[in-house]
Amino acid sequence: MENLKMGDERITFERLEALPDGATKDLAKQLFEVGDAWTIVPAVRCATTTAWRPNAQFMLIDGDLEVEGNVVVATGSHDHGALIVLGSLRCQQLITGHGQNLVVTGDLVANDAIIAELADSTTHVGGMVLTDTLLSGRGAWVSLASADGFKAKHCSAYVMVGNSPLKPAAAASTVARLVDDVLDRDEWDSMDEEDRQGEDIDDLIMLDEVAALRHVAEGRGLLRG
Repeated sequence: MENLKMGDERITFERLEALPDGATKDLAKQLFEVGDAWTIVPAVRCATTTAWRPNAQFMLIDGDLEVEGNVVVATGSHDHGALIVLGSLRCQQLITGHGQNLVVTGDLVANDAIIAELADSTTHVGGMVLTDTLLSGRGAWVSLASADGFKAKHCSAYVMVGNSPLKPAAAASTVARLVDDVLDRDEWDSMDEEDRQGEDIDDLIMLDEVAALRHVAEGRGLLRG
């Protein structure tokens, strides 16, 4: 993947200016203006057995990102960073890492699952978020340009549209949908049956964020069979 020269930043900024007005455009411009040493690459299409990651702390893809496999929004070497996709992002499953910012101006499509609730992360989508299972609303969340873009079959809590939370008719059970390898079951498993009476299992079995990052990075699936 060949980086475009930094002289193309002016052209890229003009493309950002041409986006529809709204929070997605504002955040993309803000990130692009404050981020250091942006790596700008053309559209990406690839297949991977592990996970695709940005290879730079601040990366802008001028076109779609299409991955036959998983996507981890984090380099693994930086405690903060940003990925801007000027187009749509399609993959099997995606996780936005701690302290990372993801902006997708088109649709975010993940066949299986999206985890967008890790601490200090942001995930903004200008089009639709389309997936089977979306974890959003505990610690961090997906922000959408329009309520019409909320197309997840199952959502653990809510997404944000402007300043308003948008909730599914019924919240999805993280425990029922995700594999045990990415769950922290210690508190629940230490309780006896009497202690469990009246408790909501999803309040006590939480996402193991480190395990979830590792699981997705290794190219494994998040959903139960």
